[in-house]
Amino acid sequence: MKDRYAIERELGRGGIGVVYLAHDHQLVDKPVVIKVLLAELGDSEELLWLKRKFLHEIEALARIDHPGVVGALDVGQMPDGRQYLVMQFVEGINLRSAMKVEGMDFARTSRIVQQISHALNAAHDKGVYHRDLKPENIMLQAIGGGEEYVKLIDFGIATVKDSQMATNRQTTAVVGTLAYMAPEQLMGRPMAASDVYALGIITYEMLTGRKPYYPESPYQLYELHKMGVKIKPADLRPGIPDAAQEVILRALSFDPRDRHSCARDFGDEFARALTLGSQIPTYSWSQQEETYVPQRGRTAGPAPMPGRSEIRADLAPLRVVLLYKRNIQPDEQVLILLESHLLAQGHSVFIDRHLAIGVEWAREIERQVRTADAVIPLLSASSVTSEMLSYEVQIAHDASQKQHGKPRLLPVRINYSDPLPDPLAGVLDPLQYALWTGPPDNQRLAAEVTASLRPAATIKPPSKRKLEAVGGAVPLDSEFYIVRPTDEEFCSSIARQDSIVLVKGGRQMGKTSLLARGLQQARQAGARVVLTDFQKLNAAHLESVESLFMTLAELIADQLDLDVMPDQVWNPRRGPSMNFERYIRREVLEKIAGPLVWGMDEVDRLFSCDYGSEVFGLFRSWHNERSLDPSGPWQRLTLAIVYATEAHLFITDVNQSPFNVGIRLVLDDFNFDQVAELNRRYGMALQDRAEVARYFRLVSGHPYLVRRGLHEIATRGTKLVDLEAVADKDEGPFGDHLRRILVLLAQDPALCDVVRGVLQGNHCPTTESFYRLRSAGLMTGDSARDGKLRCQLYSNYLERHLL
Repeated sequence: MKDRYAIERELGRGGIGVVYLAHDHQLVDKPVVIKVLLAELGDSEELLWLKRKFLHEIEALARIDHPGVVGALDVGQMPDGRQYLVMQFVEGINLRSAMKVEGMDFARTSRIVQQISHALNAAHDKGVYHRDLKPENIMLQAIGGGEEYVKLIDFGIATVKDSQMATNRQTTAVVGTLAYMAPEQLMGRPMAASDVYALGIITYEMLTGRKPYYPESPYQLYELHKMGVKIKPADLRPGIPDAAQEVILRALSFDPRDRHSCARDFGDEFARALTLGSQIPTYSWSQQEETYVPQRGRTAGPAPMPGRSEIRADLAPLRVVLLYKRNIQPDEQVLILLESHLLAQGHSVFIDRHLAIGVEWAREIERQVRTADAVIPLLSASSVTSEMLSYEVQIAHDASQKQHGKPRLLPVRINYSDPLPDPLAGVLDPLQYALWTGPPDNQRLAAEVTASLRPAATIKPPSKRKLEAVGGAVPLDSEFYIVRPTDEEFCSSIARQDSIVLVKGGRQMGKTSLLARGLQQARQAGARVVLTDFQKLNAAHLESVESLFMTLAELIADQLDLDVMPDQVWNPRRGPSMNFERYIRREVLEKIAGPLVWGMDEVDRLFSCDYGSEVFGLFRSWHNERSLDPSGPWQRLTLAIVYATEAHLFITDVNQSPFNVGIRLVLDDFNFDQVAELNRRYGMALQDRAEVARYFRLVSGHPYLVRRGLHEIATRGTKLVDLEAVADKDEGPFGDHLRRILVLLAQDPALCDVVRGVLQGNHCPTTESFYRLRSAGLMTGDSARDGKLRCQLYSNYLERHLL
């Protein structure tokens, strides 16, 4: 193989194979495509079937010799025994890329459909049924002079009659692309007529810019098949000849026996009907009906959508995006009404109907919304709960703020007058909306939309999203709080009234915000709650274990409004620990009803106190008491302890430590999807997932840095490229945070040297230094050996100052 073919680059890979672009030396360096089985498939039954599928494609292509089907040029085996297939290289675009939301030109549609039908017929004559015919598997190859040839590709799941490699699974498995599958194919009985059906769907889509069905499951599609096509092509595109429409609807018959006897017949009959059949009326604007109407007595040949030549002088063509929830009525009825009306006025209309789901699909949706002149979301009881519609509205809102009101948001409510849920409410509540309650509103709605699109129309600009300061605990009602898996575990532990719940995480991880939410949940469930923030205690409070226990008891008494204060029952002869325990048991737990949750934040301050082990040993003893006395008062006490530093560095006696019992949770940084979600809540400060990825590489999932940067972009309109340029500067948006890190390191020369070594590619020299840096929020990792600086921003900044 290597003597004949020179691999240029990888084109893509799937579950069983990888595809390369190569040059064939024997054919004067002609470009070819080589598909090779993956080496790591193994020998499971599933993967052996996939190998047979690969060989099956080879047999299918070897049988067909037609210019409309990609040709198989060579087959063979790699030195390691893997099969490879060499095919023609088709330079061009797939049919999906050529399709238009307003429908394709009649003449071009006719030529393409006829070529597809002839290529399919050649395959059927050889006993090969494609089974996955769709626009993505139809290539258009330009040959000069404006002409293009069709090439059918991807016969990987084709049925090959009398194949030596066919199995029952190969011939009857329900495989293919749902929206293009015929009823009998859904039942595992594919045939030539199934490909004719798929071609009928494609033809419908080429003319109208949409499919007749948008199924979400095979069962739903089967039921739609039985009901038949409800929306005829001419309903979407006036001007399609009746005869051409009938050819398409016949190809979409439920019973395969009612379809055309062969694919060629369908293509030829459709081409004749479209180009030579019914005469096509032209359209002119009717002032009375506020729409374009057919002009009697005037005819023309096949043409694009009606009304292109007669646009109202006071309404220049605009780019309009219609947002809706698929497969919902009457939403789709209103969608078609507005689409037809806008197209008739000469506007360009984008509707997400037929783009393949994936990264490119997401990017195209965002591009269309951001570059539109107007975005019209259709709001119904069903659609307002759609996350996708909400996301698209948010993109439009963000673009409008940054682009001086473009696009305009023009909401249409469909028989729905209830309050909008968040986040739609925050964007759409300030705006005027149009209301549709039934077909009698059609004409009025179309007129209102037309009026709203006029330049003189006064549309209230979208309101600015209310942002909140970044730093410290995130408010309980904040929409910017991101729920992580640890949240659920922590709240579940509080709800179960576990004895000790431990939450560990580096600095600025969101530990305090998590604690606040767990305590709020406890209050709502009827528990009594106290909170001690050890960071607020001064030196006098921490002077001795006696002063600490007295301070804690007073804080608890004050928060619970107890009648008996600790100094009233404190007996110096008992000792600090016994006094404190006696007070909690008698004056707290026995005097209040129900469970008590004691939240402790920043308990790290006790690690450096010489009496720290005594305090934590007391907490551990209460945990033990629950096991020894199931009916005792300690059953009603839950300690929720939040800390950053590795406790075992300071508590050497494990029997005196509460940090190795109870529920132990670790709060991690945000992952990529959580950063993307937070970006959405900031009104798409970062414009797309590519920008989110760049931002994630800079700050990783550091909760404070993520929010701080997004807040900067959202409030100041800063572009990501500008933020990146100043991110690691002392005067930049993260300057205060970065300078604090430098000051802390400067106070500990030994740790400073450790960081220098890490920046130079060395490991942390000791476990203790690694844990200290991780607790401070500077490093991540599980051990000194795999520890690294927490984000690229830290690396950039510290390199400039320490190296």
